[in-house]
Amino acid sequence: MAAIRRKKANKNEYYEISKVTILKRLQTANLYEAARTELDQQEQFLSDLWTAAQVIRSNDTIVRALLNKIGADADAILARE
Repeated sequence: MAAIRRKKANKNEYYEISKVTILKRLQTANLYEAARTELDQQEQFLSDLWTAAQVIRSNDTIVRALLNKIGADADAILARE
């Protein structure tokens, strides 16, 4: 009988989350204002990137760092839809 092989998770694999979902999750967690304040304090380029994007990758290190900085659970906020 052939062994069943499982594909190892690749650290580079990601999925996309709509910004609307992220914003709703931040609001539910009472972290929307903190996120907005933190984003406003970042350099203009990062704010422009956020504004231009319609979806965010689950492995986006910049977004994860911002979420961690405001005390959010990045895995929960960026969970699959």
